Amino acid sequence: MTLLINVLLFILLLSASCSNARSGEIHVAKTGSDSNAGTVSDPYLTISKAAGMAAPGDVIIIHEGTYREYVNPPVGGTSGANRITFKAADGEEVFVKGSEVINTWEDNGDNTWKVTLPSSFFNGYNPYELRVDGDFQNYGQWHHRGDIYINNGVLNELQTLDQTKEEPYSWYTTTEGSETILYANFGKEDPNTALTEINVRELIFYTSALDIDYITIDGLRFLHAAPNWQAPNEGDSDPNPLTQKGAVGSKMGKGWIIENCEVSYSKTAGIMMGESFDDQGSFEDITAFGDHVIRNNIITRCGQYGIAGQKGMTRSAIKGNRIEDINFRNEFGGYEPAGIKIWNCVDVLIENNLIRNVIATQSDESQAYCIWIDFANQGTRITRNFLVGSPMTTTALFLEANIGPTLVDNNIIIDRTDKAIFVFSGGSVFAHNLFVNSNFSFAIQQFGNGGSGARNAYTLKPHTLKQTNNGQKVEIEYNQMYNNIFAGGSGPVNFSADSGAGNVVDYNLYIGGTNPATAHTHAFTSMFNFSYKITDTETGIDFSFEFDDSFKNITSPYVNEALVGVIPFANQSIADEEGNPITVNRDFNLLDRVGTHPKIGPLENISVGTNSIRIGSQMLATPGTKYPVPVSVPPAEPQAPFQGKASDIPGVIEAENYDLGGQGISYSDNTTKDGDPALRAGDNVDLGSGPDNGVVVGWFDNDEWLEYTVDIDAGTYKMNVSAASALEVVGDLKVSINDQEIATVDVSGTSDWNVYKTFSVNNITLGAAINAILRVTSTGGFNLDRFSFFKNSITSIDNTEGFSSRIYPNPVQDVLNVELKSGSDPLLKIYSIVGDILLTKRSNSIDLSSLAGGTYILMVNDLMATRIIKK
Repeated sequence: MTLLINVLLFILLLSASCSNARSGEIHVAKTGSDSNAGTVSDPYLTISKAAGMAAPGDVIIIHEGTYREYVNPPVGGTSGANRITFKAADGEEVFVKGSEVINTWEDNGDNTWKVTLPSSFFNGYNPYELRVDGDFQNYGQWHHRGDIYINNGVLNELQTLDQTKEEPYSWYTTTEGSETILYANFGKEDPNTALTEINVRELIFYTSALDIDYITIDGLRFLHAAPNWQAPNEGDSDPNPLTQKGAVGSKMGKGWIIENCEVSYSKTAGIMMGESFDDQGSFEDITAFGDHVIRNNIITRCGQYGIAGQKGMTRSAIKGNRIEDINFRNEFGGYEPAGIKIWNCVDVLIENNLIRNVIATQSDESQAYCIWIDFANQGTRITRNFLVGSPMTTTALFLEANIGPTLVDNNIIIDRTDKAIFVFSGGSVFAHNLFVNSNFSFAIQQFGNGGSGARNAYTLKPHTLKQTNNGQKVEIEYNQMYNNIFAGGSGPVNFSADSGAGNVVDYNLYIGGTNPATAHTHAFTSMFNFSYKITDTETGIDFSFEFDDSFKNITSPYVNEALVGVIPFANQSIADEEGNPITVNRDFNLLDRVGTHPKIGPLENISVGTNSIRIGSQMLATPGTKYPVPVSVPPAEPQAPFQGKASDIPGVIEAENYDLGGQGISYSDNTTKDGDPALRAGDNVDLGSGPDNGVVVGWFDNDEWLEYTVDIDAGTYKMNVSAASALEVVGDLKVSINDQEIATVDVSGTSDWNVYKTFSVNNITLGAAINAILRVTSTGGFNLDRFSFFKNSITSIDNTEGFSSRIYPNPVQDVLNVELKSGSDPLLKIYSIVGDILLTKRSNSIDLSSLAGGTYILMVNDLMATRIIKK
């Protein structure tokens, strides 16, 4: 009997113990504690604690509330069936934020509030000390990575406190010692009674360790990340390799599912499944990473990308997402902003996404696209998407430097008649799309190739990342267009087989005045007045259009492997990631295409009259006011010489050494591109790389000007200008001193932007002057390296008075020595008598043995010029 009682007691104790175990579920709640057991009745307080306790197969259920933390899961699942899941509890709203609440603002007067925070508040990552600055970013580097929010609306950063006092819903920051001071103008709102938040974390849900696999994130709202500008890695020679990061993402993980989530107000990237330079040297084993599913999310008001990834997005599906208002404040830009952007990926499926309002300043230095397939992607399919190009979107779609195949099918694309869809790739197959107001540009890029023809990319063994031809030129070849409707715009009017081998355009319908492409075998036209309407809804948009019966009786073919054929160089046709051939046999709404000849365009059930489509997602964005964005005025700066001392005439003046002062004071630049981050970082002047690893002023455009403070020795001069331009007709460089024009230098084409030649003008008579203002103004488009002034009499060029140096021997046979009393190594430059630079060295000696006998000019530290006789 005693034995039986003991057994029963043991069973009861075991049962009680099991009832307290989590049984595969871990619970997190704002009422919990990280010292709890993690059960539904005894939950953890933080998601990070749950992530640290989770094992493959666990489901972490997060209950309603706002969690302010960086979640960095240390482990993932082991397979698709044995993953770790982070999900919002059913029917409950969960926010995970990179911000903290600040309710200790002090009234600073003049419409502003002030808060002072110690550096320790930011736990090692202070976004108000760090700038947004990276590769291929061409303007906006003055912006900090942080932001200030009130009641879910984001304020606009300005560059001066004075302007912040005048502009409602703006902010300004400065650092004093170890303290960060934030000033903000909240309009008429009291920040201490409203919900006022500031960024304190770089990322929100991102794995810092490599190869954290099989994680699901379901139903969470991620707001207020503060990552830096992101960019692609360019291989082993990249001078600035990086690990691509976003508010949410994986560091080369595998098999993630991100679904039913919101990602908003990331300073740059929203969801990033990108490359890590911490990873192994080879990415050939594509079963080790990628294969993600990113679906049914809303991604809005992120500053650079909605969704992006290099290599790490391989074999992934991006489906059913609503991506809007990317770079909505146009704070910064360059060659990167996009709704979706991928690089160097294989077999990516981009399906059924709504993408619109992707913004950047429109110039040669800045673009933005709804979808951007950039460089050496293979096997991409873009299907059933609805893309809208806004007035500040370059165009809805850019296929850049891909060999193919890329299948673009069943999409509806509303674009701009003043822009063009860019197809700078080969092997692109367009099928059953509706293009509204779309033009097309098929162009061969000619850079990154050592100056010889088309841009180089590479091809891959099908459905792998194993390179088969590193150095394959990207020609406009084997592009094909079938069964599309072109309504408005000029369509692919200049596209034909004549533009490249294997190009085909056939069985397309041109409506509303759009003209058929050249050499179109089966072209169908209608003068029907095509019209459409886009209506905003809570979950997305309703799209309707009017159509006539011109779609009937078109003997269109099915687009499949047999029609497309094998794309040369890639050695594959249109196929899914498993290599199964694709037939475009379903439409935008997933209706089966039936009959011998499928309906043209994206709708199999297209009809005469009104046709309607609803596009969107059930997830709604967090409401937040969009405040008007003022033009930020940089702080005033008095004009002064860049290096603290006026340049000398005679002498050489480097173009990038224009005076301090800023736009309208010491220079005028037509674009908003900032300077090289390493030099003149806050300026708009277009700086770039030049000869001898130097810096030049790039694309010195019509009516742009630069000013330099100069000291002038009276005399008659020859002026030499070093410039480059690929244009056939360039323009002039107008030169003035103290507003008096002294010369016009004719600049002609040099065949390439990197080929610099010297252009000269003689007999410029100058009077002596101290701190005079030299202005150079462009009337064309060219790169400007330097300009130099030499007295017409070579015997009078010596300018050594007061310069503490010893130069010997002179005349010289081979090695010329230069000794400065300061003891430092001078910068020595040897010029021909017409001003061409021949030798450069930072040393107290320079070998002239390679020069022929004659007269040369030595410049020391760009401050002193003297004549040298070479024996």
